[in-house]
Amino acid sequence: MKSVTGKDLYEVRKMGLYSSSSLSYLSDFYGPLIGASGLGCYLTLLNDPTSLGAGSLKSHDYLFTKSMLSPGELYKAMESLEGAGLLRSFLKSEKNVRYFVYELYPPKTPEDFSSDVLLSGTLRKYIGEADYEEIVSKYRTPEALSGFDEVTATFQNVFRPDFDDPAYKPREEKLLSERSSRIKTDFDFAAFNSFVQKNGIEESSLSKSERKHIAGLANLYGISPESLGEMAVSSFDPKAEFGHRLDLEKLDSLAKDSYRFPYLRGKKGSSQVSGDSALATKIKMMDQMTPTAWLTLLSGNRRPPESDLRIIQNLSLNLGVPSPVINAVVDYVLATNDNILSALSCEKLSMALVREGVDNARDAMESLNSISVRRAEKRKQGKTGYKKTYTEKPVPTPKEEKREDEEEYSEEEIRKMLDSIYND
Repeated sequence: MKSVTGKDLYEVRKMGLYSSSSLSYLSDFYGPLIGASGLGCYLTLLNDPTSLGAGSLKSHDYLFTKSMLSPGELYKAMESLEGAGLLRSFLKSEKNVRYFVYELYPPKTPEDFSSDVLLSGTLRKYIGEADYEEIVSKYRTPEALSGFDEVTATFQNVFRPDFDDPAYKPREEKLLSERSSRIKTDFDFAAFNSFVQKNGIEESSLSKSERKHIAGLANLYGISPESLGEMAVSSFDPKAEFGHRLDLEKLDSLAKDSYRFPYLRGKKGSSQVSGDSALATKIKMMDQMTPTAWLTLLSGNRRPPESDLRIIQNLSLNLGVPSPVINAVVDYVLATNDNILSALSCEKLSMALVREGVDNARDAMESLNSISVRRAEKRKQGKTGYKKTYTEKPVPTPKEEKREDEEEYSEEEIRKMLDSIYND
C-alpha cells in the first residue's frame, strides 16, 4: 500500500462471496494476525458504500472519519490485510488526482487456511499450539457414520437430465466465489511451470501448499525457477495422493545441498540508501542476498551448520519473514550473542519486526539498533548500537566462478561491511 492523503479518491471492490461464516473465519483465524484495527478496517471496507458499484467514489477523509483511524493507523491496518491476503491495493495517478482501488477478498475457509503454510504457521507462532488446536477443533468435520447404509437419492434419479440438451453445454462465466487473494511472492512460476511441464508434470498436479513451499525455498536459497523445477521433478511421485506428490523432505534436502555462493542473485531490496559507506554497502547487501548466502558470508564463506540453516528455514518457510529482515536479524543476533545464532531470539525479533510492517534491511536495522540502545540503557553502560564482536580477520571471497550477471564485491568492501557497526 502507498501512503494516502485525505483528498485521494478510492473505491472498494468485493472480490468474492461473504456469509455469516466468513466473519467467524475472519475473527478466529485472522484476528490474531491483523489485530483489532485490522479487523475493524476490514469490516469498514466490507460495508463501504463504494462497494455497491455504479462508479461510486469517496475521498479518504470519509474513510478516516468512518473508521476513526488516523492516516498512519489506517495505513498499518490495511497493510496487515494485504500481508494476510485479504486485500489488494492499486493506484492510478492522473495530473494532481490519485485514485486507489481496494480489492477485498473473503477470508479463507478453515480447510484452506490450515493448508496454507505461511498463514497457519504464523498463527501457531502467535497464539501457541494449544490455542490453535482449540480454534481448529470448532471446524472439524464429524467422523464418518459406522453401521449405516446410505439411502440418499441421486441427482439423476430425481431430475433425469438429458445431457444432449443444449442447456447442459458448459459455459465459462466470471462469477463471484469464495476465493481468497494469493499472498504475494516474487517467484517466477511461469518459468517453473514451463520447465516441469517439459518433464511430464502438469501445473494442476501440484497443490497450493506444495507450490507455496516451492516459492519459499526460492526466496530462502535464491534458487532459479529452472533449478527448483529440476529438484521438483526428482522429488515428484505421480502415483501419490494429490497434495502429497512432492516429497518435501527430499526437496528441502536438495535445495539445502545445492545452494552455492553467487552473491546478489535475488531481487534488489527496497531500502532507501545512497552512497558507498560501509553501512550503506552493508544495507544493500542484506537487501539483495538470500538468507543462506548472507549466513554463509558471516560464517567465513563456509557452509553454516545444519542447526543454523534450520533456523533461517523456519523464519522464511514457516513464518514468512522477508529475506532482508532475516538477514538483519541474523546479523544482530550474531553480533550481540557472541556469534551464536539463537533460534528463540531470531523468532522473537523477526515477529516483532513483522508486526511493525518492516520489510527491508534499513528499517530492520534501525528497529534492532533501538533495541540495543534500550538494553544498553538498562545496563547503564552508556553504549549504543551493536557490540563489536566481528574479528578483524578478512573474510575470504568465494573461489568458484561467478556468473556474468552477478555484481561482484571486492574483498575490501566485504571487510568493511563485516567491520562496520549499526551506529556507524
